[in-house]
Amino acid sequence: MSSRGERGRTHRDEPVYAPESLSEALQIFRRRPSLQVWAGGTWWSRFADRDDTEGILSLHAVRELRRVVKSDIQAEVGAAVPVERLYLAGRRFLPRLMTEGLHLVGSPPLRNIATIGGALCIPGTVLPITACLQILDTRVELRRQGNGRWVALSQFRDASGAVRINQGEIMTRLRVPLYSWTHRMLRSYGMPFPAGQESLTVIGLASLDKTGISEFRFVLVIDGTVQIRIREAEMDLVGRSVPLTEREQRSILNALESNPYYGSELNDLGRWRAAQGLREFMQKLG
Repeated sequence: MSSRGERGRTHRDEPVYAPESLSEALQIFRRRPSLQVWAGGTWWSRFADRDDTEGILSLHAVRELRRVVKSDIQAEVGAAVPVERLYLAGRRFLPRLMTEGLHLVGSPPLRNIATIGGALCIPGTVLPITACLQILDTRVELRRQGNGRWVALSQFRDASGAVRINQGEIMTRLRVPLYSWTHRMLRSYGMPFPAGQESLTVIGLASLDKTGISEFRFVLVIDGTVQIRIREAEMDLVGRSVPLTEREQRSILNALESNPYYGSELNDLGRWRAAQGLREFMQKLG
């Protein structure tokens, strides 16, 4: 452990590493893969008394992870960029659905500390911003010493909600496509964090061209854990002219209502909000 990299200790005298470069961080994590990775630490700090903690790898001083770079087709965002900074800077060029999702991460004081990578990695919890970035086809870079890989954010968690990060890997960057969407919807009911509370997030995203619907996406997040995406029904709408007929709308609603999670994970109010949100979004297209 270098003296430069160690900035302090926890109350149980566990080591805290604060590297100043990504290469240094990856070297430390290769040697000690059981370290907790912190950026803002807003989630992990709630569990400071965990017995399985062997130390902390803090990424707050790694400049490579705090950059935002924009090109014509995508935005590349460092995983340690604070949510509030990304929200304020990104309102000029990021997709509106993304900035609206960032605004739902928490209060301004929390958003000033919490990082975008940390928000995506909360164990067992899918925040509204996570679902927004998934539906926008965001990809994330996972790095370990010597190599890295890019994965679709939609494939970042397994069926149980656990993140798919291999031992020694750190999330380093996000790539968000800057596609121009013509219609969006984001409604959030309740608090998805901490998981287990009753909450519902309704997200719609679509684009129209001269011939009709060129893209249509719709997702529900129930209680911050369960996601519903009606992909076959979404594809069925591509190429349809607007406004959609009542029969076409009913077909999509049936696809939503036939999803097993729709009946088992939502109460009557939740089912009404989900179906009403989908219907309203389809009607907005016309």
